[in-house]
Amino acid sequence: MKIKYLIILVFVINKLYSQMFINPDEITNGMKGYGLTVLKGWEPEKFEVEIIDVMKNVFPQCDIILAKVLSKNIEKTGIIAGMSGSPVYINDKLIGAIAYTWTFTKEPICGITPIQNMIEEKNNADSLLKNSINYNNENLKRIATPIIINGFVGEAEKYIKMKLEEKLNITEKNILFIPSGYINDNSIINNTNILNLKPGDAISINLIEGDYNIQGIGTVTYVSNDDVFIFGHPMNLAGNLEMPISKAYIYTTVPTYDLSFKIGAGAKEIGSTIYDGRTAVYCKLNKFSKMIPVSINVSTWENSSKFNFRVIDNKNFFSDLIISGITSSIFKLAGILDDKKITMNFIIEIENKGNNYTINKTFNYSYNPSYFNFYALISDLYRYFYVIYENQFAEIKINKILININIKKGLNYYIIENCSLNKLNFYNGENIYIKTFIKSYKGDYTKRIYKLKVSENLKAGQYKLIVANDILLNSELIKSFPKYYSINNIDYLITMASINEDINSLNFAIVDFNKGLIIKDNKLINFPEIYADYLDYTRNIPNPYYFPKIYLERYLFDEAIYGIYTININIQNKPLQNAE
Repeated sequence: MKIKYLIILVFVINKLYSQMFINPDEITNGMKGYGLTVLKGWEPEKFEVEIIDVMKNVFPQCDIILAKVLSKNIEKTGIIAGMSGSPVYINDKLIGAIAYTWTFTKEPICGITPIQNMIEEKNNADSLLKNSINYNNENLKRIATPIIINGFVGEAEKYIKMKLEEKLNITEKNILFIPSGYINDNSIINNTNILNLKPGDAISINLIEGDYNIQGIGTVTYVSNDDVFIFGHPMNLAGNLEMPISKAYIYTTVPTYDLSFKIGAGAKEIGSTIYDGRTAVYCKLNKFSKMIPVSINVSTWENSSKFNFRVIDNKNFFSDLIISGITSSIFKLAGILDDKKITMNFIIEIENKGNNYTINKTFNYSYNPSYFNFYALISDLYRYFYVIYENQFAEIKINKILININIKKGLNYYIIENCSLNKLNFYNGENIYIKTFIKSYKGDYTKRIYKLKVSENLKAGQYKLIVANDILLNSELIKSFPKYYSINNIDYLITMASINEDINSLNFAIVDFNKGLIIKDNKLINFPEIYADYLDYTRNIPNPYYFPKIYLERYLFDEAIYGIYTININIQNKPLQNAE
């Protein structure tokens, strides 16, 4: 009985399927139909299509339907960047999406991805496989996706374009960068269909929204309840990836000799991408992907401004997007070449296993030439967020970021030119006098003498005296004690991420090597070696780890000070005084 019902169910499904779709095997040369796409405004326009042939197995288990567009508008423009996903019907049955073309064609000939292959991407959404194959062959090219960029200026715009070319796997011209506006709620308040999607509608995938916007524009192919299939080709074959989607408004279509394109902008978020596969991007309506709110306050010697935006919560894109937002915010109030000092404070709210943490970190920049400030800033931030996202022990969720940037006009700093000691052999408890020669930027040399007392706790032996600011001192310590400074739990991540390194500081530090052990997540400095044998897993370790113990004096300057000096010194035990 169950088999009978199953046969009936399969028959009904096949019947319904055949009423809605046409398989490539049923398509013959000369068939005519129509397609839908938005050329201006909100509503799709109809265009005529004539089938040329069906190319078998162009991609693995995927045919491509060749067709010619007969519409006068598209005959003028050719196949348009932003048409990807435009549905094509024969006898009012959907056959697939316009997705491919050839460059410099004299006629608007396109390749259509069969709808059956596109719908299969829903089944791949739960797959852990990430397909990284490039499905362009030498001639057939997927139609370029217009990437709308809004708000970025100067070097920040160049930077994000370069990074998106890497992240989106841009080959030849499958992506076009186009400046455009941003549709906010007030400008489309009279449009009642903004929250609905239908085949032929323009759609945008949003990477960043607010004062800065990056959106990929394409076309909706098929909608079934909350399931939406778009593009007819991958955006970048990312696999499981959630990004906000919204209905898009098309300002106009620009005809060019190379590749015509749509200029558009997304409206209010109505759903999310789920899976970026080889034949479609599968989306879900009323599912809202997480975006991280970012607020930036910039103050200069003349004015101040505030910038707010949201960035997709994805480790592959987040660092580059927020770096571009930060640098663009600075460029809007200060140039890249004028001398300046930048102080940038981060307050980052993160979450791990339901526990909330706050990271408070300050970066300082005061370099000549001034554009080195931005190279250093980009490098620091990229490394900073890489450590947060790519740690090996905890799944970190960034919930919110507040950034305060203060820019001061002009430039001044000091450089340590030389250091020398009054002698190289010292008793513990004795004072070391360090003579330093320091040069100010475009100024004179000054000689200063600093004092550092040798700790009574230092054993006899050779030690390294380091003279450097906070950043360079910490860098030297991390190189010397990699195990101690390795991040192996959430609390230590917060600690290390919150260390504020002052470039206005000058440290005179003696570093002592102390034996310690790492047991699970705990770092035990000065662990008695006699007890180490009781710990089974340490018996095969010939030596315990070395952890630093630092004795230092710290002096603050009115400006940044650069340079690092290391001097080897000998410490001797203080001789015992003869009893009288």
